[in-house]
Amino acid sequence: MKLIDRVKDKIKKIFPKKKFDVDLKQSAEAATLTSLPSITSIDKVTCYSSSTNDQVAASVSIVKNQILVQEILEEVPEVSRSEAIAVPTASCIDILTTTQKQVLERICHSRSDEQRFVERSRIILAYGSGKNVSQIAKEIGVDRKTVRKWCNRWNEVKMLLRKLEDDDDKKISEQAYRKIITEVLSDEYRSGAPPTFSPEQVTSLYAMACEVLDASPEGVSHWTHKMLADQMVKRGIVKSIAPSTVGRLLCEADLKPHKSRYWLNSPEHGTDSFQVSAEAICDIYKNAAALHQQGVHIISVDEKTGIQALERLNPTHAMEPNAQGSERREHSYDRHGTLTLIANFEVTTGQVIQPTIGETRTEEDFVKHIANTIDIDLPIRYSQNDYPEFSSWP
Repeated sequence: MKLIDRVKDKIKKIFPKKKFDVDLKQSAEAATLTSLPSITSIDKVTCYSSSTNDQVAASVSIVKNQILVQEILEEVPEVSRSEAIAVPTASCIDILTTTQKQVLERICHSRSDEQRFVERSRIILAYGSGKNVSQIAKEIGVDRKTVRKWCNRWNEVKMLLRKLEDDDDKKISEQAYRKIITEVLSDEYRSGAPPTFSPEQVTSLYAMACEVLDASPEGVSHWTHKMLADQMVKRGIVKSIAPSTVGRLLCEADLKPHKSRYWLNSPEHGTDSFQVSAEAICDIYKNAAALHQQGVHIISVDEKTGIQALERLNPTHAMEPNAQGSERREHSYDRHGTLTLIANFEVTTGQVIQPTIGETRTEEDFVKHIANTIDIDLPIRYSQNDYPEFSSWP
């Protein structure tokens, strides 16, 4: 991906709905390989770049004095004649704006930014101050090719940055502007080392990780990274593979064979009756306050099963000053079985009404709990005559 495209993608992440149309041809023409301040001691120095911007050829026309050209070549003795066009036609005033200079200076003085960003920011600042390639390379201690590289990078996007900065519709924050400039100073994408395993081997690993191990001869229920690595070697998929590599490949595919999640599907989910019932319940909750003023009580019921009935062997010690900053509870206890709590609360007031605690939670226990709840509030029976649509609800 080209640098101008990467910067545009960064801008789109900050302003998703904004478009920036930049004349790429004009930007490419303004980006020369060297882009140094113009030298006024020569009558005419011309630069031009090829369509690929990979090579630059230059012709120097000397009108007044041949000695001036010799002085320019002596300034950069290591550079060949084709590279001796270290002279841009643009003025150095157009290189950096005040905001860009402030952002680059902050990067230079930052203690958290990477050293490569600091070095490249110094190159751009020196470039904007009017120094040539040799001066910048000597001052910062880098090669001339490095200086030319980052000066060219900056010239490719400086028009886009200026258009973004001068836009009055939506001012960009300094933090967002710094992220964009950091993207300009970042390295190009590198392919890296070739992959060790082929796509077929990786997909075989994914397929193996998705296998069900309920009837596994190893007597395990879930894969581990080491087991998957051993199985890949055993099945002849790879000659060798480390468990850590297996974990990395599974992480890239967001596969977690050592974890499990519960799921529950209602038999009526997606049907018309389910939609009607869900809308009716939502309407009841929405109008609970108004119905409460009319004498209708909206009750929500839930249950908690398997509550352990524990009795501590020694009493709990209260929190004391100048001691441990919390109460002290006995570790050992006697377990008196488990209990089930069925509770309901009024939606409007949040008050818990008629909780039921028992050893079991069967359908008979739940029906009995509902009957006890209705018995403590007799007016609810009569309100069903005024609101018959609620009489069919269990």
